[in-house]
Amino acid sequence: MKAIHLTLALIVLVVAPAGAQEFLDTAGRWKSLTLPGGSSPQIAPRAMVALRGHVVIGREGRSVLVSRDSGETWRNTGGALPADLQTVWALAHPDTLNAPQRILGVAATGASGAQVRLIESTDGGDTWRDAGRLAELDVLFTVPTDTMRLYGPPAMLFVDNASGSGRTGFLYSAAGLFASTDNGATWSRRGSARAFRALAMRDEANGIAALGDYRTGTAISATPGGIAWTSDGGATWTQTYGFSDGGFYQHLTLKTFSSTQYRAFVPERFQNYMDWRLLRSSDAGRTWGDYRGRQARRPLYGVAFWRDTTDLHVVSDGAILQHAADGGELFYLLRDTAAGYWQTPLDLIPGYVTRAPIAATDGRYLYFTVPGNRAARWRMASIEPLSSVTVEVPVEGLSIRPNPVRSEGARIDLGARLAGAREIVVVDVLGRRRLAIDVPDGARSVRLDAVPLEPGRYVAIVGVGRAIARVPFVVVD
Repeated sequence: MKAIHLTLALIVLVVAPAGAQEFLDTAGRWKSLTLPGGSSPQIAPRAMVALRGHVVIGREGRSVLVSRDSGETWRNTGGALPADLQTVWALAHPDTLNAPQRILGVAATGASGAQVRLIESTDGGDTWRDAGRLAELDVLFTVPTDTMRLYGPPAMLFVDNASGSGRTGFLYSAAGLFASTDNGATWSRRGSARAFRALAMRDEANGIAALGDYRTGTAISATPGGIAWTSDGGATWTQTYGFSDGGFYQHLTLKTFSSTQYRAFVPERFQNYMDWRLLRSSDAGRTWGDYRGRQARRPLYGVAFWRDTTDLHVVSDGAILQHAADGGELFYLLRDTAAGYWQTPLDLIPGYVTRAPIAATDGRYLYFTVPGNRAARWRMASIEPLSSVTVEVPVEGLSIRPNPVRSEGARIDLGARLAGAREIVVVDVLGRRRLAIDVPDGARSVRLDAVPLEPGRYVAIVGVGRAIARVPFVVVD
């Protein structure tokens, strides 16, 4: 395995010109997916959610596609939507146990309709019910300004409460922020009606958002704005990073990794999205380190997916896939759909490069789809990508006792080589991030709380600089 890894690294250095790296897809990680209806429908996808191989795509034209086998086969269940709803704009899993059967969404009465309502499925997307009006979002479709271009469509997410009991839902858009404390049954406005371009919450109280100011009915509906933090669930916000230009920052991505470690990835429109800002915070968004990336191989106009603080994928322009193994400072081109490079059916879609992709991940695969009834997936590394690891510390540098771990928990001990570690990440056998444990300054051990983990096999991963250690453990009843 080490010899193969070194060979690939040499290929990268030989074939790539300065400032632009490429990775040849020799591992067979890419697969085009066959959606029902063939290649003729020009139905635009608007939302996607993926969990444990269960993938759901919401589209225009009363179309909802459901796959239960990681995209190998699909069913169109759009006919089960409430009769007057035409477009699904957001999807999310609200359940505490991350069960894929219950899905909440936001749908509208048309691509430019006047009414917005919540929808709910309790059978994985096969059937849907009307879950109530959300009239405050009608403004997204009825005012004479392009809110989707400036801010993007509405988005929904659920996070575990800090107490470990229950989850809180957040629904955000240019119309402001709404929250649910009853697992998505009811929603109420949080704070003033500010425009949200992006949001990431660590728990029900703490998180960050990219905020602007939307002025209803005006020709210019964006102000510079920036990134702000909250500690009261979005009731109030404190801006700590300002943008120089208010428009066209809707494709930025925010991420919280622990109670202190936050990230923001911001493509720059001024260089055709080839340049980018990587913002790092180690104090929950109170201050930011600002790294300016220059000239990626392809535009970074799309959505970013972090697997940890070092491993970052960006899906852009339909099906272009770029990867960074250093947290986002240097990008490698994994997959390209531009003429003259790797060819897939996605290349044949007229005008797809003008739209950001609709994408989701279940930890094992990245899934993405574009107008023209085309979709594909990329297989991610099972636990941790080799390219993000320079020095592998022996298992003796990290231990968990007792192992197996029971409900009362265990102790994680850090060896001398790992002194100074700030965070321990726990992933399951599919590489999905399940816990992030903060390590206090100077601590050589921390407690592992097994209550949030179902019985099964896991891996604890800790890194210091470019060194990393991991140790497997088992959780039992």
